[in-house]
Amino acid sequence: MDDAGFYMASGDERKFAIIKKDNDLIQAKYRVGLHEQRLLYAVLGAIRTDDEVFNKYTIDLKTLAQLHGLTTNNAVYTQLHQAAEELLVTVVDISRGNTVRKTTWLNYVEYVPNEAQLKVTIHDELKPYLLQLKRNYTQYNLAAVANFRNSYSIRFYELLKMRQNMGKGGQFYIEYTLAELKKLLGIQSHEYKQATDLRARVIKPALEEINTQTDLKIIQTDYIKKGRAIHAINIVAEPKKQRMLALEDPKDIPPQESQPEQRPKAVQALLDFGFSESEARALVRTHKGEKITQALAYVAHKRQERELKDPCAYMRTILKGDGGEKWAKQQQEAQESRQKRLFEERQQANAEAERAERERAETKQAQTAFESLEPDEQEALLDAFLDELEASNANAMMLDRFHKGREKGEAHRVPMLYAHFKRVMREHGFI
Repeated sequence: MDDAGFYMASGDERKFAIIKKDNDLIQAKYRVGLHEQRLLYAVLGAIRTDDEVFNKYTIDLKTLAQLHGLTTNNAVYTQLHQAAEELLVTVVDISRGNTVRKTTWLNYVEYVPNEAQLKVTIHDELKPYLLQLKRNYTQYNLAAVANFRNSYSIRFYELLKMRQNMGKGGQFYIEYTLAELKKLLGIQSHEYKQATDLRARVIKPALEEINTQTDLKIIQTDYIKKGRAIHAINIVAEPKKQRMLALEDPKDIPPQESQPEQRPKAVQALLDFGFSESEARALVRTHKGEKITQALAYVAHKRQERELKDPCAYMRTILKGDGGEKWAKQQQEAQESRQKRLFEERQQANAEAERAERERAETKQAQTAFESLEPDEQEALLDAFLDELEASNANAMMLDRFHKGREKGEAHRVPMLYAHFKRVMREHGFI
């Protein structure tokens, strides 16, 4: 096993290191700290596109620390050594169909204490998810996430990039129940029990970092309720620099063979899917770019549902048919329905918020009016207050709270009695 250096030779190499992961690994369930994350992605960035096996990767910790704005001293190096040890035991749950595969990130770590270097190897079980990827994968530039300070930011960013790659450009979204999201992020059931805590301490900081530091812009974040409780989250995003992602028209495709970086997007997309270059070019000459884009999206969707024995054959069949047009229309209709539902839920939430605000304002008005009265007037209203409670068959607890509150001069400030109190004040013309 050869040693392979991390991208440490120059700033340019560091800047353009690429992370490339199978989508099943993107959606794997695990949890690592910030230092573990930084080291992990340094290792992943060291993988070469032509690697058929994992090498022993040498990580220069000084350069790694500089990349993330850390102090280059022995204390930081020790923390990164410890992070490597943690990656030896951190379990990664990878689901594919009905199968769950459990592994760890690393299976070997070598370092000299207080030295700015370590050597690691990635666990062999991760080969299908990191090496020789041709389809069903997500990639991005490591520089996009280098400045993150939140350990959850990279996970959210990867999920968004995965969804972006499945679309046709423009806006896209991800949607998870809070339970699904917590499992995905490795958050234990006893952590962030309240949705407000999860929102404030996990979701919001991560999305803010993505919005300010990456190529993605968070357009909208909706918290979807089931009853009165928040049940799910929907995040809408778009590329900051809108690019035309439609595949080129066949007439623009040069007849001669070209280098990968010169290939039209349609051809390259089919190559990444698994087609040969000659067949990819033939398909692009036969079908419109829009149909190929649509068919690729449809097949990617089907591969999320089940494993296809021969994806290329399946793709050929789809192109001979409607190219996934019916599915695309269904997706569009589902998107419109979802947006309508979210709009209605926001309208309802706004209406409820307005009603609650009116209730608070009315309660304050009633309390202020009551406190401005003379004592004998207050006592008369309190008698009416008691009559109201008795007439409405108030339970023993409510009557007890009233009498105790009256003794303390606070009956009009007992929350559970607000509705009755305001009714009396309204009947007497104070609100």
